[in-house]
Amino acid sequence: MKRILFAFAAVWSFCSTPAFAAAPTAAEMAAMNAAQERGEQMFRYDQAAWHATDRFLADLQSSGRKPEDKDLALGGYIVEPLADRQLQVTFVTQASASLRAVARYRVDDTAKVDGAMLAPGADASLSPLALRMVAARDAAKAKFTTPGHALCSASPPNSLVLPPQADGTIPVYFLTSTMDAGVYPAGGHYRFDVGPNGAVKGERKFMSACFPLDMTAARKSHAEILFLTHFLDRQPTEIHAFVSRNIPLPLAVITIPNKLVWVLANGRLQRVRSAMRDGGD
Repeated sequence: MKRILFAFAAVWSFCSTPAFAAAPTAAEMAAMNAAQERGEQMFRYDQAAWHATDRFLADLQSSGRKPEDKDLALGGYIVEPLADRQLQVTFVTQASASLRAVARYRVDDTAKVDGAMLAPGADASLSPLALRMVAARDAAKAKFTTPGHALCSASPPNSLVLPPQADGTIPVYFLTSTMDAGVYPAGGHYRFDVGPNGAVKGERKFMSACFPLDMTAARKSHAEILFLTHFLDRQPTEIHAFVSRNIPLPLAVITIPNKLVWVLANGRLQRVRSAMRDGGD
């Protein structure tokens, strides 16, 4: 927690600071806007998976089954885009020679979940897109499990696969999960970019430290904003935007290369100011 500061009622002077008092460059703003959009997409896919998983587990229990049943041979899930901003979450079984669906759910922006476990004889084939996304996840996992990809908790990571981007790249994230509902890890997250040929063409680590955001301590301290420093980019990344959507307080990201402070709330940029005080460093 050394580089995480809690600001109290004064909240430094952000609330009275005009937006963009320290002007970021056009390139920095473009990257910030892209990060906001990616962070929102990540959040939507993550939330859909969460709500669908709750429903799937309830359906399993109702049918007298358990996730660990060997004959189910569950192989995780994949989230695909549908029309009208709906997302389809498909739970996959590896019990046969080819991957098959065992349950499908549709989730909308209100977290309404429709769907069920597939009935015997129903079409359990996966779409070409789903198969491609599963293959991308597997390729990324092979890289992720090599040395140099430390997590920030002892629990298994969450995987998040997004659909192909304009250039055909599929982004695959492995995110540190939390073991404490009151602490959200800002670090320990990785992205792997899988090309149209199915091979990992690039990867990145987002932070060099774990940065646990302790919401319990923040509430006890009556904090109004959280701060963290960032050395690797000149603007917040999609991980900052994603984390911001998962915490109840604004997040101020201090980018060290250009000495700017970017304030995010619910994943959206609120204001930017210089990290340098008047008259000095």
